[in-house]
Amino acid sequence: MRMRICAAMLALVPGSTSAQLQRKPDPFIPQDLRPLGAILGHHSQVQVPTHCQKTGCILLANVTGHMQITGMRIAPGSGPYGPRDWSENQIRNGRTIHPHKVMWWYVPEKMPCTFGVDVTVRGRHYERVEVNRTFDVCAQKPYAVFLVEEPLTAWCIPSTPAVPAGVPVEWGVAASGSYGAYAYSWEGDGGLAGDQKVVTTMYDTPGTKAARVTVSTKTQKRTFSCDALTVTPLAGK
Repeated sequence: MRMRICAAMLALVPGSTSAQLQRKPDPFIPQDLRPLGAILGHHSQVQVPTHCQKTGCILLANVTGHMQITGMRIAPGSGPYGPRDWSENQIRNGRTIHPHKVMWWYVPEKMPCTFGVDVTVRGRHYERVEVNRTFDVCAQKPYAVFLVEEPLTAWCIPSTPAVPAGVPVEWGVAASGSYGAYAYSWEGDGGLAGDQKVVTTMYDTPGTKAARVTVSTKTQKRTFSCDALTVTPLAGK
């Protein structure tokens, strides 16, 4: 399975959760809002210190169901193959960012506008995957958000493998992966259309009928072909 890492915005609420967060700590130490990272709420809302509005912050969020983020490094500037001089791992002492957790760091004062973030992820199907992105914090202030999510997958089938012409039939889809709500867009033979998880249609002519559904979230969009449906002549005709 191939994981997906992208830049996306969570619901970030300025404000400090404790007096300890009023001062500016070491930017190379993850500023956990809770031990081992803040828990993402139902609306992915994360409270961050107001100082992030001035200095910028790096947020690393694990929105997968099973993968562990084991490393995060930063480096100034970028080149044709990404930044060069990576820092030490900023997730210290053998810790990991577990699923549905987020950690954040202040952007170091001497860091230029453009810098790289390198993330190491461990999952069920691989020992180690490393991916990096380049951010321009001056343009993206105050946050550089690294969102680690699972790939979007789906499968769709008719409610029955065969149906007589003129008899209604349903097409349904089951999606998984990515993050957030799913949106659907159906198309196919016989003018099939709709934007629900399950759509109903009817075919006037016999034959093999095809259907496709496009599933999208805020960060991913893919089109899937469904299992074929056989439409048989109506009995007596």
